[in-house]
Amino acid sequence: MSGQRIAFGSAALLIVVTYATISPRIPKIHEKVVTSYPANDPDQLPPIGKGRVNSTDYVPLMDLGLRKISSHADVVAQCGWDVTLLVDASSPNTVLAGVSFDIFSYEDFQKIYCDSSVGKETKAIKRGSQFHRFEWGKIHPVGSRMPTGGKPGDTYTGYAGMEVIDISHIRLLFTYAADVERMVAVIAPIHPHAAKELWQLSSEVNSLGGIGMTTYYCWNFVVPQHVDCNATWTIALQTCKEAPADEFNFVMMDLGCYVETAENALCTTTTTTTTTTTTTTTTTTT
Repeated sequence: MSGQRIAFGSAALLIVVTYATISPRIPKIHEKVVTSYPANDPDQLPPIGKGRVNSTDYVPLMDLGLRKISSHADVVAQCGWDVTLLVDASSPNTVLAGVSFDIFSYEDFQKIYCDSSVGKETKAIKRGSQFHRFEWGKIHPVGSRMPTGGKPGDTYTGYAGMEVIDISHIRLLFTYAADVERMVAVIAPIHPHAAKELWQLSSEVNSLGGIGMTTYYCWNFVVPQHVDCNATWTIALQTCKEAPADEFNFVMMDLGCYVETAENALCTTTTTTTTTTTTTTTTTTT
């Protein structure tokens, strides 16, 4: 993996983008839990899931040789943003993922931060069998989905708790639409291909507002390594982090790196990225 930093912009806006060239690799730690602690350290999160609790397999982050992507205070101080784009070594014009620090203005970030508490109005998702042995945190969906294992006749429909029965539910829907559009709009200047693809695909599905994405509001959410098979790009925003810097981070195993998350840090990843989400975050995904 190599990288270079390039500055571009006008007198009114200067954006510094770090281009990190990577060679995607096949992940070998599927369903294992990545931890920042050494083996058998008493401070690592214990398994609290249903059944097979004692079979949780931990992998120390330090043993994986992953590149750390973190915020550079000097860049943020000078430019306001700190952006890293991960590009394919065999196709330098192909962006596989992006990480942006201090991406939102104070006003917009505060709106999203306050909106995240509204997401708890919906019913939390029950995790699949591959996650039963390690069930830290909660994840609440807002939006539409195709039910897994649904009955004949089931179709693309809203999650439980999204029924419009009073003013608070109407506000929830508008809050969801505004948060999604803010996220897609903010990545457009630095990752236009992802933004364009999200807009195009939204024309084929149910949408509230302009983007047909589903939002997942997460609190202290941790999952083992897994493959996300989404239709298009996933955007994740860290709305709050009250933990040491080396905890509750975001691993992109097949890209050979991990993100040291921070408040107002946003990750954009492709459909094939294998991730361990160890973060309190607001995530939008189609």
